[in-house]
Amino acid sequence: MGPLTVSSPAKFWQKAMIHKKHPYGPLSVITALALLVFTLTPPCVFAEATKQEILSGMQKRYAGMNDLTADYARETSSPAMESLFRVASEHKASGRLFFKKPNKLLINQIKPRPEKLVTNGVTVWWYIPEENLVQRYSGPNLMIEVKPFVDFLAGLDSLTDRFTITLTPAKDVPEPIHELVLEPIEKGTGPQKISLWLDTHDYTLIGFRFTSILKETTDFHLSNISYNQDLKTGQFDFQIPPGAEVMDADAQ
Repeated sequence: MGPLTVSSPAKFWQKAMIHKKHPYGPLSVITALALLVFTLTPPCVFAEATKQEILSGMQKRYAGMNDLTADYARETSSPAMESLFRVASEHKASGRLFFKKPNKLLINQIKPRPEKLVTNGVTVWWYIPEENLVQRYSGPNLMIEVKPFVDFLAGLDSLTDRFTITLTPAKDVPEPIHELVLEPIEKGTGPQKISLWLDTHDYTLIGFRFTSILKETTDFHLSNISYNQDLKTGQFDFQIPPGAEVMDADAQ
């Protein structure tokens, strides 16, 4: 999605204007000027869509989605998820994520160091190869840390069932996007607000922000997105590497 460009006829116009006597008279000059103004005027990139149009577009876009894969760039502005992701209070990371409905998730982090988060919907494993350490989560910890994430991805086609939704003015950063702000109808321990960033052409989810009750934020920016790649269930069953130390987070 490169930036829109408008070609400039400046050199051609300079050559045309060096002739003091125009062979076709003043009317043709006026017409040419009007054409130049039209050429240099950037076209309207998209018409403002209503909230209902956007939600309808998302419903059509994601109703048939069974799985999703994407490259991601993640930014955190606080230690809100430090207990799970083991990151500093301000941190950037990137890698690739794999999601399969209804509740399976694999996050392969590549930078700043390889790490892996895997859940089969029952247990979460967070593996850090550099330390040969596996942290295992289930029960309440799974609910707090990962379930809101997978529930959000699984419900992209039915947001109105769980959220109060507000449409904010379209942004241009650097290309136009739609932004929806979601607030859970039932308040809980998960995100208190989710901001969605959508492509204006086909309503593809290109990013989102989770905001906690303490105003901590976690942003995911998505690219190279693919759908319905027939991801296998076994891909989300983690095998503990030989010799790895396993820490049960629920017991801490």
